[in-house]
Amino acid sequence: MRSCEYVKVQGTQKTKLLTVQNIRFFIGNCQIKHSDPSLSSADCVSITFERVIKNDVITQYRSGDRILCPVKVWAAIIRRISSYPGSSASDSVNLFHFTDGKKHFFTGTELLKRICQAATTLGPDSLGFTAKEIGLHSAHSGAAMAM
Repeated sequence: MRSCEYVKVQGTQKTKLLTVQNIRFFIGNCQIKHSDPSLSSADCVSITFERVIKNDVITQYRSGDRILCPVKVWAAIIRRISSYPGSSASDSVNLFHFTDGKKHFFTGTELLKRICQAATTLGPDSLGFTAKEIGLHSAHSGAAMAM
């Protein structure tokens, strides 16, 4: 995924920010509701990327991995957003509610800051690069390589 698909970034984008309604889960050929208790056990998750020219649907299958399973990750995101008072299918996937009830939309700037903090903590000797060499494209590439 491009960073503009899951966090708010500056500049013009070719893809809209993903919303809850862009994420669909399936068991067999049957779509299941976001409220279904077996959401994280679905066979696959399909993500609709709304692009300027056409929409793309990417399907990712349950991997069984404890941390990197796309079905489990997306189910957790959908459950988190759905737990917020007044949540709706049009809520973007970067929405968070603070304990005081205020809405917050995670941005690309915040994501990059956190990635750089992690890189600084781990250090260049461990990673082979410094925090200054990281951009949001790094998250895109790094996640793909981790999977």
